Amino acid sequence: AELYLQLVRIVHDQNTLKALEFCEINIEICKKTGNTVTEYYTLIEKARCYINLGQNNQAFDIISLLDEKLKASDNHLLLGKFYMLCDYAYSKVENYDVAAQHAFLALKEYTLANDTSGLSRAYYNIALNYDQVGDYKKALESYILSRNYAQVNNEIEIIKDANNNIGTIYD
Repeated sequence: AELYLQLVRIVHDQNTLKALEFCEINIEICKKTGNTVTEYYTLIEKARCYINLGQNNQAFDIISLLDEKLKASDNHLLLGKFYMLCDYAYSKVENYDVAAQHAFLALKEYTLANDTSGLSRAYYNIALNYDQVGDYKKALESYILSRNYAQVNNEIEIIKDANNNIGTIYD
């Protein structure tokens, strides 16, 4: 099950339809083996695929399903990933207020999990939401926090993107 989840993450950007196929296979494997955590991670990836294909209704159906299933979860990494998915979904439909609410929920979960990589991504998404609504001061603060957390793990792409967006704000 973990192998298919990794395949989904690898091929997602190059071949979203293939990633969806791997998601379906993995969900079936997880159901047969009772691996609910990996199943939920796979459902998150499946929803991301639907968002990227512009099939938002299917993505929001999965989000609703996961929201119900994860209500009692104490898996902070899984919850962080779920809230990041929600942030992504709502930002794609330009509902930045709701997106930001989910990014802050992700931030809380990643803080509880002590996950600096998750924190860098959450702060980055928070910055993007502030950027979209024109609150450049808060966007700048969040980009700097994102970059600082990304430097802990040497996450070059986030560092580069945060620096680029900081420069754009000052431009």
